[in-house]
Amino acid sequence: MGLNIGKMMQDQLNKTQEFMIQQGQLTMDRQGVMQAEMFRKQAAIGVARAQDTALWFGSFTLCLAFGATAAFAKTKNKVFFGLLLPTTFITCYWIDLGYLNKMKRISSTAEDLLKNHKTIALPGGALNFKEIEANRLGKN
Repeated sequence: MGLNIGKMMQDQLNKTQEFMIQQGQLTMDRQGVMQAEMFRKQAAIGVARAQDTALWFGSFTLCLAFGATAAFAKTKNKVFFGLLLPTTFITCYWIDLGYLNKMKRISSTAEDLLKNHKTIALPGGALNFKEIEANRLGKN
């Protein structure tokens, strides 16, 4: 009788351990999905910020262009148009970042770096559940 109870307890313990391992894997999967979603949200915030900055710089450059044109009409001095050169470059950069494909170009360059330059990759590769469990249990 005692042997039977011990076997049932061992079976229950094994089932509980298996359940805990499955729950650990599920938790890790959920954390990975959550981190990916947080990355997407942060990237969206970055693009929205770039669009807002592009709008601000565009408005500033437009006001500067009107001011430079008015100053040129009064003084006939072309030096005021020189102010447009740096602000135009800055405005074009932010427009490219916020509305065009600069984010895609940056992302593709980063992916290329990760594929072709092994010095950027994580040492030993990405962690997975089996490695974490082996380290936790001391089975290096």
